Amino acid sequence: MKTISRYIMTLALLITAVTGAWAQTQWESGDCTVTLNNGTMTVSGNGTMADYLDNSDRPWDGNSGDITSVVVESGVTSLGFNAFSSFSTMTSVTLPEGLTAIGGIAFSYCSSLPSITLPSGLTAIGAGAFISCSSLTSVTIPSTVTSIGNNAFLFCSAISDVNLYANPDNLTWGDSGMDFKSGKATQCHVLAEHLSTYQNKFSSANVTFVGDLQPLATSTIEVTTNKAENDTVFTEAWFNMPAFDATAEYELVRDMSIQMTATMGDGTDGVRYRVKKAQQGGGYEPAGLDMMQVLALVAVNDGIEQKALTQDQDYYCRIYKLDEQTLQPEGDGVMLYDFDFAPGLYALKAFAQDDSDYAGETAFSNTFKLFMGYEVEVAAKEFITYYKDEPLYVEDEAAELYTISSVNGDQAVLSDRSDAMPSNTPMLVYNKSNETKVILLIPCAEPDMAITVAPEFQGTLTATTIAASTEGQTNYAFNGKAFVFVKNDLAIGANKAWLSVNTGEPSARITLVFEDATKIANTNLTNLTNGEWYDLNGRKLQSVPTKKGVYLFNGKKVVVK
Repeated sequence: MKTISRYIMTLALLITAVTGAWAQTQWESGDCTVTLNNGTMTVSGNGTMADYLDNSDRPWDGNSGDITSVVVESGVTSLGFNAFSSFSTMTSVTLPEGLTAIGGIAFSYCSSLPSITLPSGLTAIGAGAFISCSSLTSVTIPSTVTSIGNNAFLFCSAISDVNLYANPDNLTWGDSGMDFKSGKATQCHVLAEHLSTYQNKFSSANVTFVGDLQPLATSTIEVTTNKAENDTVFTEAWFNMPAFDATAEYELVRDMSIQMTATMGDGTDGVRYRVKKAQQGGGYEPAGLDMMQVLALVAVNDGIEQKALTQDQDYYCRIYKLDEQTLQPEGDGVMLYDFDFAPGLYALKAFAQDDSDYAGETAFSNTFKLFMGYEVEVAAKEFITYYKDEPLYVEDEAAELYTISSVNGDQAVLSDRSDAMPSNTPMLVYNKSNETKVILLIPCAEPDMAITVAPEFQGTLTATTIAASTEGQTNYAFNGKAFVFVKNDLAIGANKAWLSVNTGEPSARITLVFEDATKIANTNLTNLTNGEWYDLNGRKLQSVPTKKGVYLFNGKKVVVK
């Protein structure tokens, strides 16, 4: 027993030692040392960090998913290119006075970062430094900044306010028309004395300039609270006013509109979820998700205390349908459990429960889209053309997808049948049933398949015109059964395809043939009398065919010789 006890004690010590070794990792980066300890990355030293052209070049890249906060200590003067990009779980960044430059894409796809304070003394913000920081709600840029790189705040779709103290006469701001969010929905607050200069010099900036910014006090106000060492909240705060004529008002609140963000899924704008017709009771239901999984997609986080809130205890949510043109809500929204999952564009908003520690409501934190797919109507035993910039598949047993692999004279050779087609592939959708059907084309992952598309087979995403045929170029539009000669300019709708041939003698009609038709030759017709025969134009035959050619019999291709 003593031997076993010693063994267990020794094993425990080894586990403790190994765990301690894993808890902290350290690397060198330029003039700096980078340390990771329990989710916090600390950058220390005197000077600049190294630049990293690719994520895989960063020695800590394998740990990026474990990092929740970054602390840059005094002495560090420049953050490296791409140093902290894609830290998707990072919610806090602390930067020191004395930092002068933030490298390009230093904090890009940091999608959980709710706020950041840029220190006085900073002079340069690199290109794409905060690109796609989709949780950032506001940012203050100090007066010392003289350079903001291209697309520094591109796709920062949650930012509604920018406090910009920089002197516009000394400021360069690259490609400012792409920063923040579309439609000049962001207010950029500047000093009144700088307003006209900003409006003239940066008129292309994608912001609305407002001259209501107040000058910063030159003294620091120290605030003391009654928060104990291990507490997460405090109820009192006090401070001494500086020795200049000023007044200050403050209120200790836990206001959801300031502190909270509500997200659906990954929290980025435009995320899509597929829905389908409900099996019972009509309406719609999530495709591939049950209601509990849907509820798990919703999250509300406290950006001040850096924690997730509890649904029903701290907050409840309402979902609002948006007008897809104005992006304004239609109606008062519905509770999650009353949501009908109808296709459309929606936004999420959280409200404080009456008995919670919070008050108020969040802003519309992100938008998400519910959709079934793309519906196309196809007549019985006919084809339609279709073209889309995303991969598509069908679940309908009556539907088949093809493309045209080659064009030979007056014949367009069909590819093998497929249930899915890659993006940007002109295709033919076939309805093999005996009645007109609405077929649903469903976006999917890019299929892992090789496919050859005839260069003559072309598609369009938008409505266009097929040009009239000329001596050197013959164009053909599809009529459901074959491609027919285009004599005059012909308008067609979006997501359609056509043939454009520049070799050989023009034909009045190009018919569809199957690539593998010759593989089914020498069929014994005496065994195929029970069933329905069709020619390749979809015409039903009255009896077993006697002429040579390719036919459809019970959905299969048959060659009669």
